[in-house]
Amino acid sequence: MPHVDHTRTLRVQLYDASRFHDGTSAELAGELHTVAFSKPAIADDIQKIVDTTAEVLGKRYGVNVFTN
Repeated sequence: MPHVDHTRTLRVQLYDASRFHDGTSAELAGELHTVAFSKPAIADDIQKIVDTTAEVLGKRYGVNVFTN
């Protein structure tokens, strides 16, 4: 049986939700930040990473998670 790689690429987009209503407005202002994960991950794990990062930075971030 051939080896099947179950690795997914997840992209997480972050923006300062205290300044922007949504990702589109943040993107237009050049303030939409994308982080890609190319290993098995669960969306909840990524949300925890984002929440922890936001807490440390003292900001609130809107999050979009995409799978390929």
